[in-house]
Amino acid sequence: MSVDYYAYIKDIASFSTKNCERYISNHGIKIEIHPEYNAHSHTGFLPIRLEGDFISDTLAGKSFLSGFEICLNQYEYIPAKSEPKGLISRIFGKKAELHETPFDNAIKDASHYFSINCSSQDSFEILLAYAFSAYLCKDCAAILDDPQTGQFFDREKLITIEVDAIIDELKVMYQNGELSTHDFVEW
Repeated sequence: MSVDYYAYIKDIASFSTKNCERYISNHGIKIEIHPEYNAHSHTGFLPIRLEGDFISDTLAGKSFLSGFEICLNQYEYIPAKSEPKGLISRIFGKKAELHETPFDNAIKDASHYFSINCSSQDSFEILLAYAFSAYLCKDCAAILDDPQTGQFFDREKLITIEVDAIIDELKVMYQNGELSTHDFVEW
């Protein structure tokens, strides 16, 4: 099973790989995004190297490889229409009305969206996907759609709490010997 996120962004020029790494590092997770990553042309798995010291001191100096699927797509807002209800309304030609939600209002100015996908079975992937999404919200003014919960997040409603909760879960998994890792060798 997978976890999907969609981050709608107005100005793709506001995205910076180095700023993303810095933002995530400020949350105690030292990472390096693959050096050849280009948001405009990359589709597929985005490899990320992360240091293990945020989980345990015994993992200090160890690097792991993880990542998630990501793709940048162009976006054009198309308002949702609600069809008239009832037979009489349809017979007499009542027109469909625009039906805009707060989410629609939030994303209508977006020019692109990142499609982010990770495995629900890999805690590192979930952590990195959440942290990457939080960066997009905070520094790039993205609106994050979480279809699993039906919620959307913006700068004011960040998901930093979730990042911290996932880190705590990773620490417990490590202590219990349940954490599966992939050692980083080289790019």
